Parts: sequence; structure tokens; C-alpha cells
Amino acid sequence: MSDSDCESLENAVCINHFCQCNGSKFCEEKLQTKVTKLGENCKIEADCNIKHSVCEDGKCKCEDGRVGSTDVRTCLKVADGLGSDCEDRVQCFTKIPHTICKNEKCACQEKTHQFNGTCFEDIALGQKCNHPGECTITPFAKCMDGECICKEGYVPNSAATKCLEIANRINDPCYEDIQCITKFGPAICKQGFCMCEDMYKFKLAKGICIRDILLDEACQFNTDCKSIDQESRLECILGKCKCRSEYVEKLGSCTSSAAYILEHTMLVIFLSIMHIHVFQ
Repeated sequence: MSDSDCESLENAVCINHFCQCNGSKFCEEKLQTKVTKLGENCKIEADCNIKHSVCEDGKCKCEDGRVGSTDVRTCLKVADGLGSDCEDRVQCFTKIPHTICKNEKCACQEKTHQFNGTCFEDIALGQKCNHPGECTITPFAKCMDGECICKEGYVPNSAATKCLEIANRINDPCYEDIQCITKFGPAICKQGFCMCEDMYKFKLAKGICIRDILLDEACQFNTDCKSIDQESRLECILGKCKCRSEYVEKLGSCTSSAAYILEHTMLVIFLSIMHIHVFQ
């Protein structure tokens, strides 16, 4: 025992494990104040008529590991983390900000989400952020230079609500054109796969979509030249796309020599017949 065990008596001290009057004839029992609300004045611990409370600095407070309830009449155990049992929201947010007590369990409040055992505000792509956890409401997003953006290898969708994976190869699966355009340039997402736009073809050496070069346009290699809607009948001659030797140019396209000769012969015959009829 110690002197503190004799606090309930006036002028009492602890001598040989017994409370005795300290030079006074009488040791009267102190009048105690029964404090029933946290934060109210107290002199000794016995004044605080609240379970798990102590008298500290002249005020009734909860002991370590406990927190005052909303009505400041009960000392409740501080929750260990999300999912812990609770009666009052103060048990949750004392240790974890942005939390509530929902269905007797600690959970993140509205417009917040859980990340690594903590609740963070929901911050969308393109909005200002202060912590990496705020951006995790969007998968594959991060906080960089104070703004939520997509991680490397991902791009925002058209609505800026998702981070979509950038296609690495032509014909890779996709949802939106931006997944294809980012790496291949003039490309589109067609029927769920990346492909070059019309009049463009994929150049493996450069890894991008390059526009087809048509008849009479400048070129460097035969592979630069392509005919419209057919197997290429062009080749690069002196820096320009021209019809290959087995084709002849007609009305801006390359026609088979045999077909051209037949067509020309039929035209000559037709004109000859018309000439005969005119002079008969």
C-alpha cells in the first residue's frame, strides 16, 4: 500500500500498510464528487464514476487504449483496424481516419475507399491528390506531381474513369482507339483488336502505322507503294510509285496488260463497225 490508497480520508497517510491520521486527531472520509461525464473535474480517481476512466490533470479521462463515447459517458476500446468490432464511430476514427461504425464493424465512410488498411478519399483521374492511396479508387492509377494519372503502360479511357492497358502489338485486344493510337499512331480499335486505319499499314521496322503511298506519289522502296483495294500492282521507280511492268496505267490505276489489250481491241472493232454503218 501507499499514501495514494488513503486518498479517500482527510489527513491520512499509509504507515505499516495501514491508513493512519497524519498528526491529526481525526481522519474524516473525504466528500467525493461522483463524476459521470468524461472531461469533468475530479480530485481523485474515485471521483470518476466511469468504468475504465482515470483522474488526470484534474479531469476524468479514459485510460490508455480506450476512447470516450459520443455521449462522453462511456470508455470504449479503441478499434484495432478496419473490420474490428465497434459500438460507436469514435472507436474507429480514433485510429483510422475517414471511418464509421457500420453493422457493428469499422468500415470506410462514404466517398472513401480502403487501401493498405487505411481509408482514403476517392480522387478521380485528373484531380488533385496528396497521397498515392487516394488515386487507388481507379485501378492502375497513381498520384504524381499532385495529380491522379495512369501508371506507365496505361492510358485513360475517353470518359477518364478507367486506366486502359496500352497495346504492345498490332492485333492486340482493345476497348478504345486510344489504346492503339498511343503506340501505333494512325490506328483504331476495330472489333476488339488494334489495327491500322484505312490507307495505312503496319511497318514492323518502325513499329507504327504508316500511310500507303499510291500511284505517282513519292517513295523509297517498293514496299512503300500500294494499290487501293487490291494486291499491290505498284513498284518504286526513280522515287515514285509506278505500275509494275505487267500492268498499264489507266484512269489513275494499274490495269492488267492483257485486259487492256483486249479492251482496246474490242473498242477498235466497235468503232470500225460504227464507221461502216455510218458510210453505208
